[in-house]
Amino acid sequence: MLAPDSLQRWHQALARAMAACHGPHFAEALVDALASLVPVESVMINLERIGGAPSLLYERGIPAENRELLLQRYFSRGYLLDPFCLAVAQGLPEGFYSLGEIAPTTSSAASTTRPTTWAPAQWKTAISCSD
Repeated sequence: MLAPDSLQRWHQALARAMAACHGPHFAEALVDALASLVPVESVMINLERIGGAPSLLYERGIPAENRELLLQRYFSRGYLLDPFCLAVAQGLPEGFYSLGEIAPTTSSAASTTRPTTWAPAQWKTAISCSD
């Protein structure tokens, strides 16, 4: 349960995200809202394309010294192994999903990060957030 001050910060951040919903700063406001609830180390929001490479819509937290190389590797071929991209391509219904729901594993290394995806059916978009 959230403390009253945490709940107030969440409501304020969520209101800012909703106000930005159709504007260019929506992704940033959405990530800010999520970060008011849980620590967010890095975020990458992509537009998924069935049969093609995703497009980067927003990112935060990728170290500057590795940013270009990491993004180039991911968008040139890495996405082909991304469980979220694969799930969207296979018809993932709208909703929030943990990595364990998308690609169950017993590996303890895989359980140290908990990416989450939101896939609105009408956009075929996945939002992955790792803490």
